[in-house]
Parts: sequence; structure tokens; C-alpha cells
Amino acid sequence: MNHLNQWTSPDFEGFSVLLGVGASAMIAQMLFSEAIGHISLALGTLLTLSVPVLAALFGCAFLKEPLTPHFVTGMILVLIACGMMIWREEQTAA
Repeated sequence: MNHLNQWTSPDFEGFSVLLGVGASAMIAQMLFSEAIGHISLALGTLLTLSVPVLAALFGCAFLKEPLTPHFVTGMILVLIACGMMIWREEQTAA
């Protein structure tokens, strides 16, 4: 089963959309990277750790991707780690 035979090249409109999505993603990553340099280490880590969780939830909501038990367990562990980091930062700030 060779699925590459079913590939079709994008037309001008499709290529424009792909280029726009790529440029938007590049600009967003540059802004995110710049913003990380202006916040605390703990907050930067929390933001970075939340990206996979949000991506999974958006994938489930908008793309109808399934949430497997392993992935839900991983999301819970990440959220627990984020909560522990917030708690620890509050403890050290006090």
C-alpha cells in the first residue's frame, strides 16, 4: 500500500494557506521565545509545560482527536507538577 501515489500538490490557494500558517507559527514562536526572557523561571516553565496539555485539549475539541488514558494520565501529572511549582513559588515568596 503506497499512499504516496495519492498525494496531490497544492494549488496556489493551498500553497498560500500553507505559507501563511508557517509564517504565523514562526512569528508566534519568536514572540513566545522573546516573552519567556522577560518573566520568572517558574512562570516560564509553567507556560512551557502547559503547551502539550493545551495542544491535546485543542486537538480533542477542534480535530476530534481521541484522548487516550495514557495521555490523560500524562496531562494530570503535568498539571500536578505545575501546581507544585506554583505552591513552591508562593512558599518561597512568603
